[in-house]
Formats: sequence, C-alpha cells, structure tokens
Amino acid sequence: MVFISTNGIADFKGAAPKGSVYVEFDVPANSLLQGGKDGWFKMIGPDAGKSQQFLLNKKGGEHLPAIKNIEILDKN
Repeated sequence: MVFISTNGIADFKGAAPKGSVYVEFDVPANSLLQGGKDGWFKMIGPDAGKSQQFLLNKKGGEHLPAIKNIEILDKN
C-alpha cells in the first residue's frame, strides 16, 4: 500500500518518519482510494482486503498503477 497526500509537502513534513522521501508524480485518479483525512489517498495492491478491492473495482481503477513523471523533492 502506498499513501498519498494531495496537500503538498506540509503533510510530508508533519507525518513522515525519518528516512522517508517526498516525491511528486502523476497517477490515474480512479486508482486512488480515499484515505483517513481530506487530501489523503492510498494505492492498493492485489493482496489488499476484499472491501478495498471492491471500492477500487467500483471506480474502474487498477492495482498499483503505473506512475509517471516522478520527481524527488525532499528527504526526511
């Protein structure tokens, strides 16, 4: 599972453990599932729970979709 914030680097600074890397990238929006807070999402793999897979399939998304235009912007 990959956690994603659309709120920018401020979320990274406040939540990421030491050794984390902040990157920005493009990914299909229908492959993201809502996370716990506004602006937070997650990408799931094929071993995710049935309820998570149901939600992904309902949106027409795919497991761990191809990521494009990845850029490393900061390290913690």
